[in-house]
Amino acid sequence: MFLEKFHARLVRRVFLLVLVLAALVLGLNRSRMPQRLLCATEPPPEAAPAAQESENEAAEHEMELVTVGMDMVTRSPVVLLRQAKGNQRLPVWVGILEAQGIMRALQGIQMPRPMTHDLMATLLEELGGTLERVTIDELRDGTYHGKLTLRIEGQDQPRILDTRPSDGMALALRTGAAIYVNDEVLKETPDILFVPLAEGEQVVSTLGITVIRPTEDHREQFDLPETPGVLVIETLGEAQRLGLQRGDLIIQVDDQKPTTPMEFFEAIQAAPGKTIQIRYLRGDQEDELELPAEMPVPPREPRRDIA
Repeated sequence: MFLEKFHARLVRRVFLLVLVLAALVLGLNRSRMPQRLLCATEPPPEAAPAAQESENEAAEHEMELVTVGMDMVTRSPVVLLRQAKGNQRLPVWVGILEAQGIMRALQGIQMPRPMTHDLMATLLEELGGTLERVTIDELRDGTYHGKLTLRIEGQDQPRILDTRPSDGMALALRTGAAIYVNDEVLKETPDILFVPLAEGEQVVSTLGITVIRPTEDHREQFDLPETPGVLVIETLGEAQRLGLQRGDLIIQVDDQKPTTPMEFFEAIQAAPGKTIQIRYLRGDQEDELELPAEMPVPPREPRRDIA
């Protein structure tokens, strides 16, 4: 009886020992197998993020930052964004200091000492980073939320940081980053009474053209006649390629004749066709060009102060 029990225990132990040895052998062989063979039935690591990125891009809209105005009801500064392909507007409430920073960037004003967003842009560049995009991805309890997508030198994956959209937009204007808005946020566009700034303070940027209302000093500087119109202070992308330049006076958009920057923007918005005819003066010489009504937002470049 004792021998039978001993024999049974011995058999069990031998069996367990065989299992352990088999596991060790299989584990050793597996560790020596090429990594690509082990993952042959698994999707490559990049596949899932790429698919996710495509979904995100499909659910986001590229926007151009047009101007800064006021919400008549709340008396708060508002940044006006325009959908690059679709023409929808999105007002975004910002603080007074952020609005001033955005206006300085639109005007190309260089301060004697770096302000906060100027310092942020410089730090990013000096540390080998690039701001790829700013995304406004949520409207929660009347407050917009956003993300910064950063590319860091030497790193394959981007870094995503939480941001206030006002800071993100101010930084985007200084770095040339794109601005996007989530589809759900765009669908929830609030209905506000947007009021432009005073005519002499308006700065409008659309279709790669930034304009202001010309002063007498500007007319003298660029040898312009007293013809009503808006003064170009920067051109980017297609407008620049077609020859429009700083110092030109836009006098007509299709059949409308804008005399203020906001009238220029409204004329662009009201364009009925797929292209827009723009007539302008360079000195006393008149010329014209044709721009697509919808096109990607050209990246912004540094500007010199014209004030």
